[in-house]
Formats: sequence, C-alpha cells, structure tokens
Amino acid sequence: MNKYFIFPLIILVSGIVSCNKPPGSAHPPAQFHADSIAILVKANQFRLNKEYDSAISLLDSAFLLPVKSDQHPNGLSPDDARRLMSYAIKHLMFAYNHSRRIAEGHEHFLRLKEMNHPILSNHCQREILVCDAQMLQTLGRRAEACQLLDQAMSINENDDPSSELFCTIAAGITYMAVDSTETRAEPTLLRAAEAMRNGAYDDTGLYPQAMANLANIYIRKNEFQKGISLCQEVMEQSNKSQNPRGAMLAAINLCGNYTELNFFDRALHYNNEGLRLFREDNETWGMAASLYERRALIYKRMGLIDSAFLALNLADSFYIRATNPRGQIRVKMEKLDAKAQFPDSLPNVLTHYEEIKDKVPGYMLLDYYMGYGNAMYRAEKYQEAIPLLEKAVNLSKVRGNMETENHNNRLLLDSYHRTDRMKAAKELLPRYNMIIDSVIHGKSIRESIASHIRYETEKVEQENSLLTAGIALRNSVIRTYTIGTIASILFILLLTTWFWNRHRSLKLHHQLDEKELEITSIRLDKKEKELKRILESRHELHEHNQELLRQLAEIQTSNQSGSELNKLMETLSPTMLTPKEEAEFRVAFSGIYSTALIRLRDVCPNITKNEELLCMLILLNQSTEEIARILGIASASVTRIRYRLRPKLNIPEKASLDAEIKRIMKE
Repeated sequence: MNKYFIFPLIILVSGIVSCNKPPGSAHPPAQFHADSIAILVKANQFRLNKEYDSAISLLDSAFLLPVKSDQHPNGLSPDDARRLMSYAIKHLMFAYNHSRRIAEGHEHFLRLKEMNHPILSNHCQREILVCDAQMLQTLGRRAEACQLLDQAMSINENDDPSSELFCTIAAGITYMAVDSTETRAEPTLLRAAEAMRNGAYDDTGLYPQAMANLANIYIRKNEFQKGISLCQEVMEQSNKSQNPRGAMLAAINLCGNYTELNFFDRALHYNNEGLRLFREDNETWGMAASLYERRALIYKRMGLIDSAFLALNLADSFYIRATNPRGQIRVKMEKLDAKAQFPDSLPNVLTHYEEIKDKVPGYMLLDYYMGYGNAMYRAEKYQEAIPLLEKAVNLSKVRGNMETENHNNRLLLDSYHRTDRMKAAKELLPRYNMIIDSVIHGKSIRESIASHIRYETEKVEQENSLLTAGIALRNSVIRTYTIGTIASILFILLLTTWFWNRHRSLKLHHQLDEKELEITSIRLDKKEKELKRILESRHELHEHNQELLRQLAEIQTSNQSGSELNKLMETLSPTMLTPKEEAEFRVAFSGIYSTALIRLRDVCPNITKNEELLCMLILLNQSTEEIARILGIASASVTRIRYRLRPKLNIPEKASLDAEIKRIMKE
C-alpha cells in the first residue's frame, strides 16, 4: 500500500468507527470539524519544516474524511468539506513543488480526479485541474498544461471568492509560462484582480506574483501607466497586510517599469525600497538577487560599468544563498555580455560562453545566443557569429520581441556583408527595415508615455505642494486665532498675579545665573587643565622622540647597517594619537563637524575605524605624511587605506579622493 495513504486510512477508519458508535458516545460535528482543521494546520507546519512526506500524508487525509449523510450523520457538512479539501489541494501543489517531486504530484492529482468523490467531483475540479496543469508545465508538457487550464477556466463550480482568486492566480501564472502570446494569461489575471477587489482573501501569497506578471504584460504592450498603477496598488496592499515578499515583487516591477522609461532615479528609488524589505528570515534571497540584477541593468544603461559588475556580483551571491542555479547562469551571462564590451576580455568571454552552453535552460536560450553571437561579432568571427545570431533572430520572432530581433538583425546583416553572403543579406533586408520602423515607432510611443508620466508626476507634485501649503496656511490661521484667544485669557489671569511673581521670578533668575556662572567657570577650568595636560604631554613626547631619533641617526652614521636602522627609525616615529587621545579627538571633531561622521557612515556603513580617522584628518586638510605620523603608521599604509576607500565610497578613479571625501562629509 502506498505509504502516503496509511495515515489517511487510519483517520478514515477512526471517523467511520466514531460515526457508528451509539449516539451518546459519538463526537459532535463541531468537534469533528475542529479536529480536521487541526490535522491540516499540522500538515502545513510539516510542509514549512520541509517534512514533505508527513505533510503530503496529512493533506491527503482530507479527501478521506466522511461527509455528512444518512450513513455518516456526524460527518463534515458539504460546505466545510469543500473548504478543507480545497485547502488540501492548494497545499499539496506547494508541497510537491517545494520538494521537486513534480511527476509524483501529477500522478497524485490524476488519482484525485478519478476518485469520484462527491465534493471533489462537484466543487473542486477547477482547483485540481489548475494544480495538475502547474505540474505539467514544470514537466515541460506545455500543450497539455494549456488544455487543462482552458478546461479549468471554463468551470464555474461555486461562488467562493477565495477559490476564484486561487484558481485565476495559479492559472494566470502558469499561462505566462506555457502561452507565449499571453492572450489567455491577461484576462485570467484580470479575473484575479477583480476577485481581490471583491474581497477575496489570498491565503497563498501568490497574488503579488500574479500582478507582477500582469504588469509585465502591460510593459510589453507599452501600457506603462497601467503597470505602474497596478504595482503601486499591490505594494500598498502588501504593506498593509505585512507581506514583505509581495511588496518586494511590486518594487521589482516598479523598478523594471521605470527602467524601461529611462527614469533611472525612480527605478533606483524602488530598487532601494525593495532591498530595504529584505530579511534573511523571510527567505527573500531570490527576490533580492533579482533587485540587484535590475540595479546592474540601470547602471549599465547609465554607463557605470564598474557599479554594474558590483551589483551583478551581489546578485550572484544572493542566488547562491537562494540555491537558484538558473539565476546564477543568467547573472553569468549578463557578466559575460558586459565583459564583451572590452576587446581584451573577448577570448575569455567566448571560452566561458562555450563552457555553459549545455547548462542554459530553454527559456534563456535567446539571451545565450544573442550574447554569444554578439561576442563573436565583436571578436570579428563573423562566420561563427552568423548561426548564433540566426537562432537569436528566430527565437525573437517566436517571442514577439521586436527590439531584440532588431538588434540581432543589425549584427546579422553586417555579418552577411562581411562574409559576402549577399543573397542572405537581401532576404533579410525587408524584414530588417520593417522591424526598424516598428522599433522606432515603439520608442516614440515609449518616449511619449514617459513625457506624459513625467508631466503627470510633476503636476501631482505641484498639486500636493499647493495642497500642503493651503493646509499649512489654514492650520496657521486656526493656530493664530486659538493662540490669540488663549493668550488673552491668560493675560487677564496673569495680570493679577504679575506683581507678586515678578520679584520672585527675578530672584530665581538671579540665583540661576549665579549657578550657571559657577558651573561654566568650573567647566572652563577643567577644559583649560585638560588642554594644558595634552599640550604638555605632546611636547614631552615630541622632545623624547626627537632625542631618540637623533641618537639613532648618530648610530646610523657610525654603523653601516643603514637599511635596518631606517626600518627601526620608521618604527620609532612618534605616535601622535593614543586611544584615549583618539577618543578626545573624536569628541572635539564631532563638536565642530556634528554630522560629518553620520553622512560618511550613511554612504559607507562598513567603513573601518582607521578609514574613519583618515577621512576626518582629510577633512582637516592633513597631508599624507601628517596623517601617517598621527595614526602611527607608514605613509604607504595611508596610501593603501586611501586606495581601499575609493571603491567603498564609489569614487571614480579620475576624481580627487580628498575632494570627494570633503564633499560627502560636508553635504
């Protein structure tokens, strides 16, 4: 007997036995229902703990629970049974997906369809079909998955909004994976959005992902405003429901929308918002990696290649933590594409493209062929580039991506010319010209949309400013009248006691002034003594070191071991800053530049103590030699610290480090 059905069978037998006991000893229906819910809650806990065998066994027990009838008067009501079985179906899908037991999941859903259970047959067929389609999609059986989804979307089994929401979400996401035209995904996802607005509850957390897919459809249709509005709505809903995963998905798509419109400041804003929500304990490593990928794209379009590489390295490390090898492959291809821009790196890039060709999944082949073909073209290996670019062009046609096709057509056409394949070039030219027109038209539409969004954004900001100013003015008037009225009343009340309080107040002020003068005098005395002590100790240390250096110089003159004595003399250079004095120095520095260190740490949270001191001394216009003496290190060590600071603070190579540090700390 299948091990997954041993425990459910025990549950079923127990239920039947309890239903056939005398009336006085039978469990009431409410208790039976509560026990059933407890079983499913426990099953979900097993799933979250990755104990998938136990989870699947418990979830499967829901389909063997008795439904109220003449034979089982204490069984579940049909309504309760439908809800519990619907819950079990959904979480079986998650369990099989998370455990990567996809083929086994498909077989399980087939058995459920064939059970002829009254509840499953009449009320849960849509859920079963959608979940089975998801299994088939993962197995690569796209046509069968599409067929099951079409069948599921034609079923209207009940009026449960949550059932409608789950089925349309799961179907829409699966359609996106199996239907390249997106004609069936869009209306299905719109049904999900409508169900959510009608009060359906998303107990799966998949709604933000569904809306992210819908927003991607809008982007491809140049309907950016719809995509932006939808993602902002999802972000608000996710924040209200404290769903960081949903908010991060919305941020990812908002970042993508604004990147396509070349609104890089807004794109980076939402990128930062998404990364701000990342927490190690909520398993959002993959989404954080995706945000870093998008950040790399923004930097690449801005021409900041070094920053793009840094973001891609972070994305790669996050994909490793998320155990997502496909994400790592995609990041690797993005790195190779960026490196292909540098002629010296091309041989290494071509080698790496060849090494990963068997690891690239089907849905990434377009990026692979396009990147590999582009690298071959840059290396002037036109004969080898042609078959790769031809594959990229064909995949671009299938996916309806005209901009990608136009890019590949341009390289392919030039490769044909350089290899004297004029016939192929003539055949490609009409399509190339047609695609160029479409791409130019699409860009003009996008620019028009961007201008409109910019105008609307500025308009909204102006309206908000005017509204804020109006509210502030109104509040100011109200506050003025209120204060005036209160002041008048208080004046009348206080006037009667003013003469009595005047003398007492003057006396109290006199006493306070005397006390403050005394305290101030004490503080000044202490500071003068402390300053005198520091100056005297600095003078003594300087005199001592000068004498020591003089003696060492005499030894060097009398002995010829110059290199060793030089090292010794450098070691004996006066250390101008002890730990205690460093603390005093920091206090004094903060008194002069109160926000400088805060600004520096905002720009570089992982800055070290020595690097902070270096920046503080640079702000005080100290030279490298002076800094070395103060920190008690060699000038070469100061140079190394300065070199490490440049990438930490994102300072370009050609920019002045001192000037940039002063700018950061004084802004």
